[in-house]
Amino acid sequence: MTDVEVDLTWAIVWCSQTGCSHDIAKQLWDRTKTRMQVPNIKSRVKLPSLMCQDEFKTIDDLARYRIITFVASSTGDGDPPENAISFMRLLNQQKKLTLDDETYRPLKNTRFSLIGLGDTNYSTYQGNPRRLKTLMVSLGATTFHPVL
Repeated sequence: MTDVEVDLTWAIVWCSQTGCSHDIAKQLWDRTKTRMQVPNIKSRVKLPSLMCQDEFKTIDDLARYRIITFVASSTGDGDPPENAISFMRLLNQQKKLTLDDETYRPLKNTRFSLIGLGDTNYSTYQGNPRRLKTLMVSLGATTFHPVL
C-alpha cells in the first residue's frame, strides 16, 4: 500500500449559548482524532483544530482553513450566541466589502459544512446557522456537504 500525503488545514468551529454545540463539536473532534490514527498516513495530516467562533479576529484567521465544519446554534429568537457575535460582525463587515468589489471573495478556497442547532418553538428557527451559511457563501466559500 502506498503512503498518502495530505496537507490539510481543517477546523471544527462551534458557537453555543448553553454548551450543546460545543459538546457536539468536541464529540466530532474526538471521533475524527480516533479515525485519523490509521496506518499509511504521513504526518502532514493534522488533526482538525477545535475552535470557538470568537477566536477568529480577522478574515485571514478564517481563510487559512481550507475545510471548516461549523456546529452553530441560535439563542433567543434566532440570534447568535454571545461567543458568536464578534464572528458574525466580522463576516458582515467583510460582506460589505463584496458590495464594493464583486471580485472580493476572501474565502474562495474554503469549503465548509454546517450542523445547525435551534429550537423549533421560535419563528426564526435556525436563524443564526442560516445567516452563517449565507455569509460564508457570499464571501466565496462553498459547501461540501448538505447543511444539517
